[in-house]
Amino acid sequence: ALVGSRRIGRLATLALRESRGAGGGPGVRSLAAASPVETVSGQRWLTVSVAPLNQSQKWTLGTPKLLHGLGVRPDGALPGGTRRGLCSQSGAGSDGADEDLSQAFAAALAKAERGDAVVQFEVGLCYATGVGVEQDPAAAAVWYTRSAEQGFASAQFNLGIAYRDGAGVPADPAEAFKWFKLAAEQDNPQAQCSMGDCFVDGVGTFPDPVTGVAWYRKSAEQGNPIAQAMLGYCHGHGIGVPPDLTQAFEWCLQAAENGDVNGQASVGVCYLRGEGVEPDHGKGAGWLSKAAAQGHPMATMMLGLCYLSGVGVPQDKPLGFKWLSAAADLGNVNAMIAMGNSLEEGTGVEADLSAAAECYRRAAELGSPSGQFNYGVCKIGR
Repeated sequence: ALVGSRRIGRLATLALRESRGAGGGPGVRSLAAASPVETVSGQRWLTVSVAPLNQSQKWTLGTPKLLHGLGVRPDGALPGGTRRGLCSQSGAGSDGADEDLSQAFAAALAKAERGDAVVQFEVGLCYATGVGVEQDPAAAAVWYTRSAEQGFASAQFNLGIAYRDGAGVPADPAEAFKWFKLAAEQDNPQAQCSMGDCFVDGVGTFPDPVTGVAWYRKSAEQGNPIAQAMLGYCHGHGIGVPPDLTQAFEWCLQAAENGDVNGQASVGVCYLRGEGVEPDHGKGAGWLSKAAAQGHPMATMMLGLCYLSGVGVPQDKPLGFKWLSAAADLGNVNAMIAMGNSLEEGTGVEADLSAAAECYRRAAELGSPSGQFNYGVCKIGR
């Protein structure tokens, strides 16, 4: 069975003692069938699993910054709600005509060189995304800089992203913070959210979770779903504010309803566990389904467990195993371990001990103490 993280150290220590001939312990399987090579290998994995857990190894609900870290590109909106873009200006892109896009880019480039800050930003976007021109992050950063120095907030934000990620410029957290701040002070919601990240994580500035939460709130109140999810995360974990599961749920729900995948996953878990809201397994599974459809690893894993157990959905063990497999392919170590359990027990899939051991090995090599323990037991023999 899957080993819970609170029991890993104790059980691994008992199993390791047994494998070295120091006496038995409850739940430890016989080693008589294990070859010397397998025993040594198993001891290595069990020893790893005894090591103290660090925070990255503990399973927790993933922070919404997993997606925020990819950067959110502004839409190029202008004051008064006017929208401009190379494709809309030229009519290109409706049929995917590369020639039309290239012509539109050439026209925009000429205008950008005459100093139009908005078009300079758009040219930067084209270089960053490869629209109408060959992708060139360094050229994108040059044009973002020209626009940003004229005070265009969207360019300032994207230039901050470039310095944060080292895209076309050397990574420089302090420089990233500078440009995020300039954009945030113009009420750019994406930049305000990034300011929250900087203060919470101490990136480019000193750590100050209280100030970070204040920036998240400014962005969230403008309707930024990523900031809404982050604000919910902070309320749920007591980061910069007192823990408040009700507030956490409410902000995550706003993010979920605005399409944020992490908000959807968080709301699903809240409904399943009754955290900040009355338990409702059906709603929980429904929100997990929305997040899983967008490729959220934890939600995909949780949805698989729901189908295996019939929680919030009709029980369907083969379908549950398929969701676990999908989550494992997305890198979720808990899904790998749950797959191993299913393969050992023949739950939703034909029993296959070799395949189970392979699942545990994948999790073990990614640093999962449960995977290390289970794989060590497999190598020693049962």
